[in-house]
Amino acid sequence: MSAFSKRSAAIVLGVAIALVYALPTPAQETTRPTAQTAAIQTHLLSGEGGDGLLVVVDAARSAIATYRVSAKTGQLTLSSVRQIGPDLQIDNYNSGGPTPQEIRSGFGS
Repeated sequence: MSAFSKRSAAIVLGVAIALVYALPTPAQETTRPTAQTAAIQTHLLSGEGGDGLLVVVDAARSAIATYRVSAKTGQLTLSSVRQIGPDLQIDNYNSGGPTPQEIRSGFGS
C-alpha cells in the first residue's frame, strides 16, 4: 500500500469514527430538539469551479455565516456573516405581488 493510500485510508477511518461518535443515541432521537441541541446547522453546497460553499446557521443567535471551500487546497475562507433576525421581521422585500398588505386587505376590496 502506498503512502498516499495509507494516508487516505487513515483519513477515511478518522472521518468514519467521528461520524459514529456524532450520531445521536436512541435516547436523543426520541427527544425533541431544543434551542441548545439544534443551535448550529451546517450545509455544504457545490460552488463555481468545484469550490464549495459552507453555510453555518446559528439558530440561537439568528445568524448565518458563509465560507468558501477551495477545491484545490481545502482552504476555508470566511465570505460573510449576518444577523438575520431583523431581516425576518420584514413583511415584504423584493418578492413581487401580491404583497402581504394586499392579501390582508383582500386585494383592495
